[in-house]
Amino acid sequence: SGCSGSASSAGVAAGGDWVTGLDELLLGRQIGRGLTCTVLVGARRSDGARCALKVIERRCVTGEKAALRILREKEALLAAYDAPGVVRLLGTLKDEARLYFVLEYLNGGELLWHIRRGGQRGQSPAAVTSGNASVGDEAQGLRATGIDAAAARIVTGSVVLALDHLYDRLSLLYRDLKPTNILVPSNGVP
Repeated sequence: SGCSGSASSAGVAAGGDWVTGLDELLLGRQIGRGLTCTVLVGARRSDGARCALKVIERRCVTGEKAALRILREKEALLAAYDAPGVVRLLGTLKDEARLYFVLEYLNGGELLWHIRRGGQRGQSPAAVTSGNASVGDEAQGLRATGIDAAAARIVTGSVVLALDHLYDRLSLLYRDLKPTNILVPSNGVP
């Protein structure tokens, strides 16, 4: 995606000043892709703390509707900062070519990966991402067993809890629920 250049105009999220500029991050490999964005793994230079960096190309944001959608996403993430099961927005950055959402990094991968893997044992997405097969090998739940009935109940409960919180407490309706949009943290419980 070519995330070079300096980003300025840092936005402060509910989590405070996680970073104030793109130069404070080491950018890693691509971990996701959408129609108008790319998601990279990043690490804060000062302490190595990881984040996910959603990179939105400004040239892909055409029209008022698209700009409004991005603004609404940012507002929803800020409102839901402490909501259970919702990824945290740590900050925002922008430069002339791109908008950046600095997000909490969940290294367990997408739920779809776990569903497709079934009951197979092997490396977790975290182990593959880190290049270290031992990372997270002790984690239980989805990462150790794939999707069985017990894990499916946990996932369903976690998703219902998150959706309930968003709707009842924040009056937000999430309309893009699918296995690729459910991220699993290292403990295996979304």
